[in-house]
Amino acid sequence: MLRRLSLAVAVTAASTATAWADPAPLSVRTDLMSVYQQAAANNADLAAA
Repeated sequence: MLRRLSLAVAVTAASTATAWADPAPLSVRTDLMSVYQQAAANNADLAAA
């Protein structure tokens, strides 16, 4: 019983960790701060080019 429980916890932790590691796609990030940060990053990239 304890082995199954620990295995289930390990699998759940691994699957949620990979979900947290991926940044959200741009279409999902609609709050004002995210949009501003993305625009600032784009401007910095264009200025460096």
